[in-house]
Amino acid sequence: MKDPILPRTLLLAILAVAATGCVSHRLKEVPPGDSVYPVSSKPAVMKVALAVRPRDAEAKRFADGIRTSATTALRDRSFQVVEEGAADLDLSLAATQATFNNAADKFYTLDGEVDALLSDVATGNVLARTTLRDRAGPELGKDAAAAALSVKFEPRLRDWISATITPEQIGLSASQIRVSQIDLHMGAEAGFIRDFVAHVSKMKGILRCETVSVDKVDHIAVFRILWRTADYPAGLLPAIATSFPGHKFVL
Repeated sequence: MKDPILPRTLLLAILAVAATGCVSHRLKEVPPGDSVYPVSSKPAVMKVALAVRPRDAEAKRFADGIRTSATTALRDRSFQVVEEGAADLDLSLAATQATFNNAADKFYTLDGEVDALLSDVATGNVLARTTLRDRAGPELGKDAAAAALSVKFEPRLRDWISATITPEQIGLSASQIRVSQIDLHMGAEAGFIRDFVAHVSKMKGILRCETVSVDKVDHIAVFRILWRTADYPAGLLPAIATSFPGHKFVL
């Protein structure tokens, strides 16, 4: 009968595990072709590049007030007003003012006009346009009249932004997609991110796909995607889950 002594190499391996305590590891390596990626989606904030300009020097005070009103209205609607970096939408506002009446060279009544143009940054397509007109005064001094004119425009401009810059009206939506276990990809995290962005960017109706963040500890990547709602009436995530070859997404 053989001596029931464990082989030296096996004994050393057992002692090493005992010395280090619990070891975190994958119980089974999943072949790349069978990799499963938990995925979730939520709406992303739309980014708007706002440009406000006076048609002439006379309208500068009025235009400054229009900029403040437009910025507040966009932020109240949970849009992000961006000055640098990629934007989803361009909102251009051109402000004009003219003197309707100037009583005794002191009291001014002003007419104002704002031409609004909303366009899709990715394609340059015009999504909406309008011209707003109103009158304010008399006010003591032209600057006071210009300030009053911009205040008069505020509710009309806010209402137009609320009614116009919506997914239903502009046909665009932004989504933030979170994918887990990206280290299972044959190219690890970097390979998954490269393949995901390349694949999604080629899908119909996708205007932009970009990486937001990568967690290399928990192996999670977050992406931001701008897409045309008409192309995915059932939502973007199911379309990605069923169209990505060699990848199984768990919703």
